[in-house]
Amino acid sequence: SSVQEKYLTLAARLISDAKNLFIIGNGTSLHAGLVASYYFSELADINSIVVSAAEFPLYYVDNVSPGTVVVAISQSGETRDVIQSVYEAKIRGATIVGITNHIGSRLANLSNLYLPVAAGPEIAIPATKTFTSTLALLYMLSLKASSYIGKMTESEYRERIDGLRSFSEMLMNHMHRIDVESSNAAKYIVDCRSGYITSRGITYPIALEGALKFKETAYIHAEGVETGEFRHGPQSLIERDIFTIFLVPIEKSAIPSTYELIQLALNRGAKTIVIGFNIEQQLDNIQKGIVIQVPYSERHLAPIVMTLPLQFMAYRLGVLLERPIDTPRYLSKTVAH
Repeated sequence: SSVQEKYLTLAARLISDAKNLFIIGNGTSLHAGLVASYYFSELADINSIVVSAAEFPLYYVDNVSPGTVVVAISQSGETRDVIQSVYEAKIRGATIVGITNHIGSRLANLSNLYLPVAAGPEIAIPATKTFTSTLALLYMLSLKASSYIGKMTESEYRERIDGLRSFSEMLMNHMHRIDVESSNAAKYIVDCRSGYITSRGITYPIALEGALKFKETAYIHAEGVETGEFRHGPQSLIERDIFTIFLVPIEKSAIPSTYELIQLALNRGAKTIVIGFNIEQQLDNIQKGIVIQVPYSERHLAPIVMTLPLQFMAYRLGVLLERPIDTPRYLSKTVAH
């Protein structure tokens, strides 16, 4: 809409002209912020510092002064650590750009400018559609910033925005197949005691988010690891009752090392799942594992696509293990206290 376009433009100007830029959040929102840092850097030449809202007041707030912009992400708009960080930043002169799914929240009220995620009500405690909707919003913001600094023409910007709409339709066409394949993958690893989800590049934060969903939804311990870090400790734990899920990176230079680790996991008998784009040529090498092919679109949309099979898998694992998927124990939708 024209109203959303207006606020996207204002937010893009703020982050582009910032003296320094922080992105804060907790849990799923922090993972969205990590993806945003890739978007801002590559599309709009903006360097940002991504930090947990729980850590921000401890070590980062002293670097805040007029000219600082803080992008604060919170699904509920009420997350305690986010609100505290925003308050501390504001009294030091920072400008706050809030991103939330609740327009009447404290975050919305404290922000100098806020962008609504507009995902609609999300009743279940684990964040799913609000995560992918937040990624889409952050992608749009980075495109607008790119247009603002002149790195992208207005026609290129419009083409990308139109592509985002067709991308949504394309995903819907593949949703059932991805769900079925993810369900089969869940059955394959349901008896494992623990596991790793790994990736590199712009989909690395999705490995972190997938691991969080496994813990929240299925009570299965999972650890998100950057593929390059896998050899620095985690690979020593790979054995038969450990699952390994590899998100094949979109960056070509990162792909060979990923397949080396896939082969290592298979050789050690780990239950191995490979999720990626256009990986038919590698199928002969990973016959012992499970492959989930996801549809390719614009490379910056890879994080959204890669999220889907992990969300479906976490859900199916929760069903198989008879977990209370919508209301995981000891968790709440809003961490406000």
